[in-house]
Amino acid sequence: MKGQWYPGHMARTKRVVKDLLKHVDVVIEVIDARVPASSRNPDVDALVGGKRRIIAMNKADLAAVAETARWSAFFARQGHQAVVLTATEGKGIHELAAAVQASAGARAGGRARRAMLLGIPNVGKSSLINRLVRRAKTRTGALPGVTRGQQWVRVGSAFELLDLPGTLPPRLNDPDVVFRLAVTGALEAGAFDEVEAARKLIEYLQSERPEVLQERYGVAPGSPQGVLDGIAAARGLLRAGGGTPDATRAAQVVLSEFRSGRLGRFTLDPAPSA
Repeated sequence: MKGQWYPGHMARTKRVVKDLLKHVDVVIEVIDARVPASSRNPDVDALVGGKRRIIAMNKADLAAVAETARWSAFFARQGHQAVVLTATEGKGIHELAAAVQASAGARAGGRARRAMLLGIPNVGKSSLINRLVRRAKTRTGALPGVTRGQQWVRVGSAFELLDLPGTLPPRLNDPDVVFRLAVTGALEAGAFDEVEAARKLIEYLQSERPEVLQERYGVAPGSPQGVLDGIAAARGLLRAGGGTPDATRAAQVVLSEFRSGRLGRFTLDPAPSA
């Protein structure tokens, strides 16, 4: 799979990060717990440098529990505290706020602690902010890249939070990363081929959990395209006139149900052993 998505505002964000880092005490890097490696911007390590960092593993309700624990241990070995959370349900929010206050340390002169929020599009940054401040302070939505401009948000009396637009590298040259970001919803639909992504997802599911597709759609194992056509037929997704399977609509169903957790909990990036 190939993908390319690098709006101009994302390039500008990198310059903004460098300018504003000196004003914050800790960085919160938000990632998708289903793809802990693929959903990390490869430039963040260089951008943030030695600044204290907390890894917020969001959407943990959709990820495999054991793999999330392995990833948390891995980040700890790297010197970063990981907080497992599900922002849409408010799980892990108090733990994250406590971690920010502890990591930022005491501030002289009564200044509030300051944290910067970073992450690629559609990992749930806006939903996380809304939970932290306990009311809708930022615009949220299902499409990637909803947040466009930087904004400071006061989190009670605990700290101030700087939200920035999502960032992605200018080119996505690794087809496996493109696949993982596509099926988890981090890429806009127009940035990848939905049918190709669904076929690759079917191939993955048949390898890892072959019972899932049969239980959900009543289709027998087979070639990815054959399974996709079978899903289209089972759901009545047929092209007008000829009555042939509509692979595009079937692909959209499979991708949507995978993203929502209807097919189960999956972690597509295996945790490093060391």
